[in-house]
Amino acid sequence: MAASQNIRSRSRAQSRASKPRKQPSAPKRQKAKEPAPTKESLPPSLHYIETKRGKTTIRSYDSRHVYRLEEVKGKVVDRVEIFLAAEDSSIVVRFRDQTSLGIGVEPGFTLIPQHYDLKTGDFRSIRRWRPIRSLSHRV
Repeated sequence: MAASQNIRSRSRAQSRASKPRKQPSAPKRQKAKEPAPTKESLPPSLHYIETKRGKTTIRSYDSRHVYRLEEVKGKVVDRVEIFLAAEDSSIVVRFRDQTSLGIGVEPGFTLIPQHYDLKTGDFRSIRRWRPIRSLSHRV
């Protein structure tokens, strides 16, 4: 006859090597989230009306308009070209996927190109170029 094997589990009274038990920690406090500012809590100069035209978003403030062109979001820029002519000037942003965004500019303007660092939120200037004046406004 085969020897019988003890296949019973140990009783709870028989403890294994005792391990220190973790004391329950105090519940973690969650930081109170500040509510996002509502339109009513903003100063009047920051109130705007938002309009959507396809993927383009237009925010109209009292003294300015901001156009957000979502169609080009995520595209990698290859180069930026500024074309100047007496009656036909434009800015062309060329992307690596062989597409471009052209912005026609009417005569009588001055462009002041600047490259900013937005990581810190304070618009730190990385590079400034000389102002570019349209041909009709050159002296």
